[in-house]
Amino acid sequence: MNRFSAKLTLLVPVCFLIVALFFVYLSIVLSRETIVLADPNSPAFFPAIISFLLVIFSILDLLATRKRSSDGLRTTLVPGSLSGRWGILSDLVISLIIILYILLLPYAGFLVMTVFLMLSIMFFVGERKVIKLTVYPVIVAVLMYYAAVRPFHTPIPFLPWD
Repeated sequence: MNRFSAKLTLLVPVCFLIVALFFVYLSIVLSRETIVLADPNSPAFFPAIISFLLVIFSILDLLATRKRSSDGLRTTLVPGSLSGRWGILSDLVISLIIILYILLLPYAGFLVMTVFLMLSIMFFVGERKVIKLTVYPVIVAVLMYYAAVRPFHTPIPFLPWD
């Protein structure tokens, strides 16, 4: 890998880090302005948590990308993306699946659609182990559901008949 491509692979994590730091700044400024009017039981802290997590994950991605490029491993701008014609085709299929997820979520329920979305993305990224394809999407979907419903009391249709 030449020096130019090594620097190019570091561009994406650095851009994400800049965007994450901008969101941290916005969440701090906006929380100062609205903290007086905010209900103490409201999730007003949520943007700050998300922006700090973005910073942490951006730093981890930057370190991982730097380690991969220093080890001489082949890196791509889109991790897990397939190369060539099939890469574009799989990206289009995943985009269509995400659009279907958004459109069908109110009708099919969060659990069914999230498992379908995760299963599809895992398959198109290259996962072929049946155990991972069946267990991981269900566990993550249930954990995501309870992480949103319990602390924030968000009404999300869990199953189609809810």
